[in-house]
Amino acid sequence: MAIEGEIALRLERNVPTTLLADLDNVADFVECWFPVIELHNHVFRGRKPTSQELVAGNAIQAGFISPVGPGERDLASLDRAEIRIEIDGGLVEHKSVVSLPNGPLGSLRWLVSALTRHGLNLKKGDVVLTGSPGRLIPIKAGSSVVVRSARQQVHFFCAEERAAEPGG
Repeated sequence: MAIEGEIALRLERNVPTTLLADLDNVADFVECWFPVIELHNHVFRGRKPTSQELVAGNAIQAGFISPVGPGERDLASLDRAEIRIEIDGGLVEHKSVVSLPNGPLGSLRWLVSALTRHGLNLKKGDVVLTGSPGRLIPIKAGSSVVVRSARQQVHFFCAEERAAEPGG
């Protein structure tokens, strides 16, 4: 198991496929933003770990954890957002989202553009993970993880692994 701290965006309405001509308006479709803990299967099969294998084979298949509550609606504060990752009470990473190419909204613009080329679009309520400005952090069973950004935080406890029950 490994984690990344990221910013996610929740959409407040459908993004039309015609938006490709004016991607500057992509923020108009965002309802709110919030920190998430993206869960990764920390298994690499190639000779050398790559970001492509991380995303294609190890990322969203494991899931993500989001905070309870509405999320931050102030998109102006998104440009200044920082992600703090604490494991077992100690700070292990502190990164600014400006290190992402064109920031979190740049990730959304890229996704809208890629989907539009295939006649697909994002829908109201969709959650878009915008990428991690930090590194993949391995965690051990029994670890407590907190990811903070702005006035929001999300918690995850990595339970101890248990042996499979006989017959099931």
